[in-house]
Amino acid sequence: MGRKLIILISLLFVVMVGYFLINIFKSDPCTLLLTGAEQEIYDSFIVEYDNNILAEADPLLICKLYLHAMQTNDTDTGYQLVSKDQKYATYI
Repeated sequence: MGRKLIILISLLFVVMVGYFLINIFKSDPCTLLLTGAEQEIYDSFIVEYDNNILAEADPLLICKLYLHAMQTNDTDTGYQLVSKDQKYATYI
């Protein structure tokens, strides 16, 4: 009787964990949300693709803006966020 109870409790635990994980990943697990300030920078940049807007930006912010552009299928902005300077470009 004790062994059957342990197996039943174990199965219930596995089901609960599975249900929990399914509900977590129902939403898009890769959604990258920008903060209000980051969204303002993104919105300003996409008007004319002025690199001066990003002159003081942290490189990680630029990466985040690039990922956001790719998530939203904004390939033009994604391209503009990639360095086109030949001394930084690498070819595979």
